[in-house]
Amino acid sequence: MTTGRIIGEGMLPADAGLVVMNVTSVCFLAQYIRTGIPLVAKTITVDGGAVQDPKVVVAPLGTSFKDIFEFCGGFKSEPRKILMGGPMMGINVYDLNAPLLKNNNAVLAFDENQMVPNEEQPCIRCGRCTRNCPFHLMPVNIYKAYGEENVEKLQELKVNLCMECGCCSYVCPAKRHLVTTNKLAKKLLREKGGRK
Repeated sequence: MTTGRIIGEGMLPADAGLVVMNVTSVCFLAQYIRTGIPLVAKTITVDGGAVQDPKVVVAPLGTSFKDIFEFCGGFKSEPRKILMGGPMMGINVYDLNAPLLKNNNAVLAFDENQMVPNEEQPCIRCGRCTRNCPFHLMPVNIYKAYGEENVEKLQELKVNLCMECGCCSYVCPAKRHLVTTNKLAKKLLREKGGRK
């Protein structure tokens, strides 16, 4: 706790008088103050088994992912899945003509070997999801409450505290889609008038 301030459930850092920035943003801010040049390019990681020549590149904002992959030699095999961001919290890219945005830090193209489909299995109540959650949430209980559309239980389980890091899904031996369910549960709370 650097500042000693607590950001409550459903609050943003600004609500507590704080600004949270990553190192890249702080470095850019220093550069902007020095030069006056706005953010026009991003340094991003281009990687994955389907990429011909993985590398870190500096690309202008607005560059299509298609052009970025072509700069890296194109694809050596048909990508099975493309993510904008990292493997745990990344978002699917469905259109290679989508532009590079200021919040992108990576684009990953996974091949067939990296994307072995895993079917969900019944929960074995091992507790790994809870032990690995940075906020000590109970993803398996959230999963159940979401399935029942139990808004009160979702609020009680504090699903809004989930930062969607993906740790619960990563460690789950049953390959349950826990982080996806947490996202959907938060959406359900918003729609049903729960806390935001």
